[in-house]
Amino acid sequence: RLALLVQHPITATSANRCGMAPASTGMEVLQAFGSDVAVVVESGAALTGAPSTIVDARGTRPKLVRAGVVPWASVLQSLA
Repeated sequence: RLALLVQHPITATSANRCGMAPASTGMEVLQAFGSDVAVVVESGAALTGAPSTIVDARGTRPKLVRAGVVPWASVLQSLA
C-alpha cells in the first residue's frame, strides 16, 4: 500500500552496517543507524535471518557483491 501511495516502487536489502548482523526489526534498525535513518516502516520481524544476495549487474558479466539467501549458482542459472 505504501508503494501505491507514493506511486513508486520500494526495494531494500537487509539493513545493517558493513560487517554487522542484519537488523530484523524496526527497533534494531533504529539502534544500529540512529539519526542516520529518516523513516523506518515497521512490518514485524524479518522472516529469515539470512541477508540478501547482492549482484552487480552493471557490466557484461555479473559479479557477486554479497553472498546471501539465494545461492550464486541459482543467480547464474537464472541469467543463462
